[in-house]
This record gives sequence, structure tokens and C-alpha cells, in this order.
Amino acid sequence: MHTAQLLKFWGPLVLLNEYPFERFNGMLQSIPTNKHVYELDLTMLQQMCRQARLAAVAADFTQTHPSNSNFGQVFNILYDKFPYPASSQAQIPNLCEYRDQLSEETYRLLFQRLNHGQPQRTSFVDCHQFPIPPGSADRVLFDWVKHRHHLEFRGYGYSDQSHGTLGNSTISFFNPASKEQRTGFITEIFTILLPASVEQTFLVVSPHLSLSSYDMDKDPYLWFPNLRCHIVYCRDSSERILITPEEIIFHVALYRRPKGTYGITEEIYVVNDTLNRGRVT
Repeated sequence: MHTAQLLKFWGPLVLLNEYPFERFNGMLQSIPTNKHVYELDLTMLQQMCRQARLAAVAADFTQTHPSNSNFGQVFNILYDKFPYPASSQAQIPNLCEYRDQLSEETYRLLFQRLNHGQPQRTSFVDCHQFPIPPGSADRVLFDWVKHRHHLEFRGYGYSDQSHGTLGNSTISFFNPASKEQRTGFITEIFTILLPASVEQTFLVVSPHLSLSSYDMDKDPYLWFPNLRCHIVYCRDSSERILITPEEIIFHVALYRRPKGTYGITEEIYVVNDTLNRGRVT
């Protein structure tokens, strides 16, 4: 348990690692405890398990039964000091699923997105910050997530660029910063467990690279706006945008064209944004 992260956030782990009753060895000298320590450990473990099960039952029971019932009154007496009651096993997320670590770039996008417009007292704390400000341990935003290659949202499937077809990873979306409509490739999909066991899914999008002002004059679709087409370069953009599934508009269709098309000296995509049939404009 002596790992860098545990020491960083919780300090010395003496109380967690060492035998908690070691300081009472002098008192136990007169008691024949040889070969009986495991019995003490088993008894302590059994009591902790019983307490946890009772706390879970209490949490579930108080959600479905009035507090003025006999059992409700007993539970209120036993657990009135716990502002956040324990959850049953069905309510506890599988933390082992969150074993993928975000890249530094994606973590920065996530950190900025979640803290945008939030007051400092409720904003998340960077997990790379040291030392952690006092009283903010429950607001640390960790970089462990569950990566996903596919996402189904509102009955339609989406995939990241490396695990799906080109059409399935190409979308139109609303830029959360500017609220403008853009198109791009999905490069990453992940789900993160936020405080209070809230799961949130995000997508990292690489927006299509717009034409230069020189090549923009060669775009014939500027004269036919009803076709809902525009031209972008095939090369990748260095920009990355973090969005939620709710900010997806729909898939878009791509038509790859070689160098020289319309007099443009690079390979291009003709992007058609009519698959949503005008439901979002």
C-alpha cells in the first residue's frame, strides 16, 4: 500500500498498514495470544462486514419507508451522524472498470470543462497539484477513466476513429465554448466517475481543418448553400474539443477527393451535413 499516490493524498499510512493494537502488546503479555491472532483478525473482519451490511440495508430501507416507522426510527438513531449513508452493493459502481489513465492533454480539457464557471469553493482540484488544499480531498478530479470504443446515444451508434468506420466516427456537433456548429472526427470516448458516484461520458473530437482563405475562394459549394456541403483538408488538425453526447448533432457524410480537385493542391474531404434532415440547423 506504500504507493506514491496513496502517500500523496493520505500521508503516512502507519494506521492503515500496521497492526492497530500493537501499542497494547504490554497489556496482552499476560494473555496467551500465540496462534490466536488470526482469530482476532477474523472477529474484527466479521464485525466490519456486519456493520457495512447493516448500513447498506439502512440506506435502502430509508429510501422506501417513512422515517416515522419503527425500523426507520431505529435507523435514524443509529446513523444520524452519517451525512452520506452507505449504499448497497447494487448502487456501488465497479471501480475496477476505471483503470485507464487519461493523457495529460485530455485531462486538461476535462479539468477546464468541469471547472468552467464554477466558484472556487466547489471547483475540482487538479490531481497533479501538490499539496492538496486542506478540506478539498473530496473534490480531487482523478485521471482514471473507463475508455470506450463505441457509444450508443438516442438510438444511433458512434465510434472513435481507430475502432470504427470513417462514417461512424465523423459527426457534426456544437462547440461548447463558442456554441457554433462544427464537424470533426471522434478520437476518444471515455466515462469518468465523478464525486457522489456520478458517471459522465465525454468525447474528444478533432475538428476538420478548414480551408485557407486562398483555397476558400475555390470552394464551389459556397454558391449552393442548400446543398449543405463544405470542403475541408484531409490532414489532421492539432485542435481537440471535449464534448458530451448531448452536444452531438448527427453523423455527416464524407467524400474524399484527390489533389487538384477544384484547383486545390491538397487532398480534401467534401463534407455533407444533410443526414440530420434539417432537424438541427
